[in-house]
Amino acid sequence: MRGPAMKYSLSFAISALLVLLAAGIIKTAEVKPPPLSPKLLALGKQIYNQQCAACHGTQGQGDGEAAYLLYPKPRNFVAANYRLVSSWERVPTDQDFFNTVTRGIPGSAMPSWGHLPEEQRWALVYYVKSLSEKPLVVKAQKNPGADGSGGEGVIQVPPEPPYDASAKARALDLYRDACASCHGTTGKGDGAQEQVDEEGFPTRPRDLTAGVFKGSPDPVQLYRRIVAGIPGSPMPMSDWA
Repeated sequence: MRGPAMKYSLSFAISALLVLLAAGIIKTAEVKPPPLSPKLLALGKQIYNQQCAACHGTQGQGDGEAAYLLYPKPRNFVAANYRLVSSWERVPTDQDFFNTVTRGIPGSAMPSWGHLPEEQRWALVYYVKSLSEKPLVVKAQKNPGADGSGGEGVIQVPPEPPYDASAKARALDLYRDACASCHGTTGKGDGAQEQVDEEGFPTRPRDLTAGVFKGSPDPVQLYRRIVAGIPGSPMPMSDWA
């Protein structure tokens, strides 16, 4: 168990590490969603059948006609084991869903749907959530204790600390200790390669030098990826951050 001083130094180092990673920054604005309604849900189903079912399947089980051609495999919306999450519960927020629909998942077959009107993107969010066989509940926000445990709700991101040579050195030390075994000593994703996700499909560590991330390269989003990990993949949670 790590004490408050270690927790602070790790938070500091992680924030510095994000500066190394985020060479190109795309800020993801928080967008106020429209209220859920039967009309919006019906619109979401219509768009889903037109644009999403070929990959994700008509029932959302990730078994569409094109699924066998794709790597990584399309998400199973019924099992609802999502990768890009911003909460201590490791459950996506509505904003997480909206960001994924809007931006797509770079490096995969999931395209951006940012060209759709905002209302239609929210309609997709609500319909996809309705396919889940389990509740997707994000609790009210509660900061973790000094040891990094007990956090609830959306992960709050501290202000970025000053970035200098000392912070860079500490971040690199932390990276070598916690990340290099998978992502490689130079971040090219050439560490441990024989990896599978929770469904048994092959997966591989991200090449961090390419600047292509599943989520946004915005430091706030990268911080949450590091803290929450990527559920269902070998990328673990780092709740000590």
